[in-house]
Amino acid sequence: MKKYNPRILNAVLKQIKSRPGFEDIGIEQYRLMLEKSASMFRAHKNIKKHRFTMASLEAAWLEPSDYKNKDIVLYIHGGGFIAGSIKTHKDIASRLAIASGAKVLLFNYRLAPEHPFPCGLEDVKTIYTEIADLYSSSHKISIAGDSAG
Repeated sequence: MKKYNPRILNAVLKQIKSRPGFEDIGIEQYRLMLEKSASMFRAHKNIKKHRFTMASLEAAWLEPSDYKNKDIVLYIHGGGFIAGSIKTHKDIASRLAIASGAKVLLFNYRLAPEHPFPCGLEDVKTIYTEIADLYSSSHKISIAGDSAG
C-alpha cells in the first residue's frame, strides 16, 4: 500500500481545518469545496469501477482486480447527510476493497437540506434492501462508513 508523506498529509489537514464551514459559504460552495479537495485522491489503481443506477440513486461498484470471493461491503459515505458523494469517498472505499478483497458498493444518497432527514437514511435502507434481495443468498454482505455513514 502506498504510504503518504507525513509532511504532506499534515499540510493537507492544516488546509482542511482552515477552510470555512458551510455556515460561512453556503451549502453548494461547501459541497464544491469537498469535491475539489477529494480530486487530489484517486481510487486505487487495482480497482475496476462500474457506475450505474440503483433505486434511482447513482451508485458504483469498486471491485479489486483479483476479486474472487463472495464478499460485498455496502459503504455509506460521510458528510453529515449534507455533503459527500461517490467522488469524495472513492479513495477510502477503494482502499477498503483492496484491504478486504471485497467488492464495495458506494452510492449517492439524497442530501439535506434539499432532502431533509430522514431521506438520506431511507436511501441507505433502500439500497441495503436491494443488495440483500440480490445477493444475500450467495454473498456475505457487510456495512461500513464514516461520519454520517
